[in-house]
Amino acid sequence: MIDPSLVHLASMPFRSPVALHRHAILLREFFAESASCPPPSITAPTLVVTGAADEVAHPAAAAAIGAAIPHASSIVLPDGDHYSMYFNPTIAQSIHDFIAAAS
Repeated sequence: MIDPSLVHLASMPFRSPVALHRHAILLREFFAESASCPPPSITAPTLVVTGAADEVAHPAAAAAIGAAIPHASSIVLPDGDHYSMYFNPTIAQSIHDFIAAAS
């Protein structure tokens, strides 16, 4: 069950025909990619974030992507799920620390 305070996020793709069409295009591209494919040449510092209970950006896939990007850092939030980035302050602090270290 989705937290009631997040329902608006889950329903955003359905707010209009144009939004639904854009969402369908994003999903098509998303599913056309494979986690086993190496990402394009990424040279910028990269932080891969997921939650242990994330069923969309699964931790195993996130780990594979992080391993394929040179010098990437990865974070797995032990209590995190796919919506954690919206309400978990640990992520904001982790991103802040990552940017500070990369500067």
